[in-house]
Amino acid sequence: MKHLFFFMMCFVSPFYHWGQNLVKFVPLQTSEPPLTPTYFYIEKVSDIRNNSSRIGHAYGIDNALLQLKPSYSLSKYSRSFFRNPIRRDTLDYAITIHIKNLDIQEKIKDNMIHGECGIELVFSFDRAGTDVVLTSFKSKTLFKRSLGEYDNYQKMIEKLFRRGAEHLNQWMSLNYDKNPILARSLVINILPDYQIDHPDKGDTLFWSTARPLRWSDFHGKPPVFTPYAAQVFSNFEYIGEVKFHKGVLTANLQFKAYILKSSSWNARAGNSESALDHEQLHFDITKTIIEKFKEKARQITSVEDYDSEIQLLFIDMYRLMNKLQKKYDAETNHSINIIDQERWRMEVRNELRGHGI
Repeated sequence: MKHLFFFMMCFVSPFYHWGQNLVKFVPLQTSEPPLTPTYFYIEKVSDIRNNSSRIGHAYGIDNALLQLKPSYSLSKYSRSFFRNPIRRDTLDYAITIHIKNLDIQEKIKDNMIHGECGIELVFSFDRAGTDVVLTSFKSKTLFKRSLGEYDNYQKMIEKLFRRGAEHLNQWMSLNYDKNPILARSLVINILPDYQIDHPDKGDTLFWSTARPLRWSDFHGKPPVFTPYAAQVFSNFEYIGEVKFHKGVLTANLQFKAYILKSSSWNARAGNSESALDHEQLHFDITKTIIEKFKEKARQITSVEDYDSEIQLLFIDMYRLMNKLQKKYDAETNHSINIIDQERWRMEVRNELRGHGI
């Protein structure tokens, strides 16, 4: 009979033992109406805290240390701060809330209880299987109270969660259709080559079928001692411009193959047509590199890494250009080997035709 009476006392007590600590349940509630999400809806909530069953510790009657536990899951509770629309726009973002921290800690000092309630939330969305972090919210509330029982924890928790919800709503309002981090997909758009219709521009001559090289373009002073009759220095670059609209990130790429007249020289070639054709083919090889670059760039689909992929591709293409230019000179012996010169001419011309040039 004594054992039965002891059991009944434990059952009706507001606290119960959990291991070595008493447990106090904190009722969770929302007193204000939920927010209407702007350009998003809450798809799921992930409680990633080390111990999702507790929310800290506090002191109760007779300064007994209590484990604080929520009355129901924080995942369910955090959803209550947003009103999910019945009809969702296809452009709205499916947001995941990650509860990284919610912790209440108290300590006794100078016959008073000093407490801190802290929260950390991370907001993300799924992009092709990758969890993309958009923004985070971190805040805390400090409080001081007298010794004894305390029942205001639920109000502090509600305020912190509501601030987090308001932070997300405001962030989405400010960044929607503006911040590329919200991109769902990538489009690589290749623009017509720079100055393709007006290739002659001062000291620079841009590659164009309408404007082949002329001996009058060779303005540079040749080296005092050189085994070569003439030399042209062709190069290429790209210009990138990024635009973001309705979840699509568009990278506009524009290429330019060019020579600098002041760096190109004619030592002994005179007006030799074959020598000029050899130099023109150096220029054409640079143009084929640009077309290879375009083909590979169009295959880039990663929103996260597109910029670094393009830059790495540029380095690879630049190395390939230098390799081919050296190989061309070696195999043709700088145009002296007529058979190989013609072979290279046909190969380069066919490649350009293959690109519709």
